[in-house]
Amino acid sequence: MKNTDKTCFICGSPAIVNHTGHYQRCGSCGHETLIDADIYEDIINDRLDRDDFDRLNSLDRFKKAVLSKCARSKAFLLDVGSASGRFLYQNRGDFEQSLGIEVTPECVNFARELGLHIETDLATLNSQLAVVAFWHSLEHIPVNAIEVMFTRIRECSTDDTVVVVSVPNAGSLQYSLLKERFAYYDVPHHLHQFTPVSLDKLMIKFGFTRYSEYGSFSYASFGWLQGLLNLFNRHHDYLYYRKKRGWVFGLSSSLRMLLDAYNLALASLLFIPSIVLALYDLLLLRRGGVLTVCYQREKDSK
Repeated sequence: MKNTDKTCFICGSPAIVNHTGHYQRCGSCGHETLIDADIYEDIINDRLDRDDFDRLNSLDRFKKAVLSKCARSKAFLLDVGSASGRFLYQNRGDFEQSLGIEVTPECVNFARELGLHIETDLATLNSQLAVVAFWHSLEHIPVNAIEVMFTRIRECSTDDTVVVVSVPNAGSLQYSLLKERFAYYDVPHHLHQFTPVSLDKLMIKFGFTRYSEYGSFSYASFGWLQGLLNLFNRHHDYLYYRKKRGWVFGLSSSLRMLLDAYNLALASLLFIPSIVLALYDLLLLRRGGVLTVCYQREKDSK
């Protein structure tokens, strides 16, 4: 179904234009929504491998650091879009209760087998929330579901509740330069592309204001490296999809081996430029490829 909305669901502006072949953009807050919602697909974007959970990578450590800096209470951790349950599993011991929200059946079953509390929606939520985390999940959630979800989160929040949101940044230098070759340009899996302005406006709409923001060298360097690789590849995000999602792109094993070798060789040449450009993202967080922001509840926003 084509997105025929003539106003922005976040700021209400009527200034809607087709920005790329896939997204329409609000001329006021810059928010982008997928034009053809029928092409949207759920994905499994985590390795369903329990043995890998105890080895913290750089992103795991970044998420732990953000959680440690933001959390004001250790009562209840809610992870929206919990996927394999990796984040929930690694941080569950720091909270009295924890809950993951996930809709992909394979991920739900895998995480429940680990003993994690996983639900497919917030219908049964009745606890006061300490931390709500959206680690690259908010961009996958339909508009109507966002409305329902944040209404419930606000109802279960206290003055100590914080919401951590990490999403690709449609206001980034990466996106401005690379456009559809932007590493986080993930069609048909992303329904939204947020900007710093549109994300803040969405959160304010539900009673949360920006408290602090964080930069991740891993997110920044990956974005630049994969984005630059995309300039020399027919298949978008080839190396990432091969290594993270196990995609075969309908190619023979011999051709995949050649493309793998080509991309790895090219990556070695682009590594240093990517590191340098990543420093820009860390210096100017609102222009970085990924936004990671902690929001606090406004006083008397109940």
